[in-house]
Amino acid sequence: MKRLALLLALVTAAGCGSGGGAPASFTATWTINVAGTPVNCDALSSETVEVIFTRRSTQVSDTFLFNCADGLGRRVISSPELVQDLYDVTISLWNNYDDMQNRLLLATRTISVGLVGNISDLPLFAFTPSFGAFDLAWTITDAGSASTCGAVGADTFEWTITNVANSNVDTFLFTCTDMAALTNNPPVPFGTYNVRARLKGGSQTLGEASASGLVLNQASLLVPSFAFSF
Repeated sequence: MKRLALLLALVTAAGCGSGGGAPASFTATWTINVAGTPVNCDALSSETVEVIFTRRSTQVSDTFLFNCADGLGRRVISSPELVQDLYDVTISLWNNYDDMQNRLLLATRTISVGLVGNISDLPLFAFTPSFGAFDLAWTITDAGSASTCGAVGADTFEWTITNVANSNVDTFLFTCTDMAALTNNPPVPFGTYNVRARLKGGSQTLGEASASGLVLNQASLLVPSFAFSF
């Protein structure tokens, strides 16, 4: 009976108002959980949440974009650009959404909802992306004593990873003087990686270290510090 009442309400609403239905808006909220650990949006550089409403009766879609942090654990509200009806709703978590060539989809989910009344609360969306980051650090010594990037002519720390499963290669570049970095922009898909660290001065490699079989299966994998000696 409740489902019949909902459908009758939607049919009635769809015949009212301009544009084929009475105006409607929604609120949404979400969480992000990586391998059992709650994380914030910054952990995966996931700055954008995209919500696409596709109206069942017309197959017309409307897209809403939200700052990830705005709806993390609290509700955000849309402007009333929808009408009361049945919809398929796809909500997606993105990294670098505005960069069409390099944007990365971290997690997505589609549900069916009925918008009844002026404002409808969507259910909580629990994102569970299978992405993480390598937590890196490096030190420099010269003749047994602590040294600096400038003293040895280094300007860049280069981190190259090769996915064992598909042979995909990604390279991350960091300023040498940072002495630590997190490879979370873009975040790295879960998997097993062979890795290489290089200390560089311009195009010259000043020091190099490598490791095989690093398993990334959490939000942040702490990698032992790389010690470059001169």
